[in-house]
Amino acid sequence: MFNTLFLAFWAAVISVPLAITLGLLAVRYRNRWPDKLISAITLTTISLPEFVVGYIAMYFLAVKYRIFSPTATFFLTALFAPLIAPYGMADVVGDSWEPASARFLLGTDSIGRDLLNRMIYGGRTTIFVAIAATTVSFVTGSVLGFSAAVLGGWMDQGMSRFVDLIMAIPTLILAW
Repeated sequence: MFNTLFLAFWAAVISVPLAITLGLLAVRYRNRWPDKLISAITLTTISLPEFVVGYIAMYFLAVKYRIFSPTATFFLTALFAPLIAPYGMADVVGDSWEPASARFLLGTDSIGRDLLNRMIYGGRTTIFVAIAATTVSFVTGSVLGFSAAVLGGWMDQGMSRFVDLIMAIPTLILAW
């Protein structure tokens, strides 16, 4: 809870004065290179998913303040799954639906595979999908953002209105 409040406070302290300053510069130099540069930077940072910014912030907090976050623990556990997991990913090691015990900390599934082991290896898939989705969205958003900033005119307006439309729809509705 404290880490979240700490991040939220510093995000507000940094982002509000920066946004006001950049907005005033964009207005002052309208349709010139500072305005186009500020538009490109803004569109690029908007295209970054929030969790990427969160990962970057947690990394810097972990390095600067030596705070080892749960996210870092999850990431490292998934990365070193073959060294940490007691069994192979698909090894049948017990009877089906065995309860939690000293041998199987979370029990076994319907086939007899250790659930803790499956969760540790499952983290690898989760991280792969998250990195792939982040990369695709970042590259797509960057290319479209830079295109809008450089081309300007109807292309900039069209992309800006499309981004406004997408951001106006609540995330829960888009989460099909």
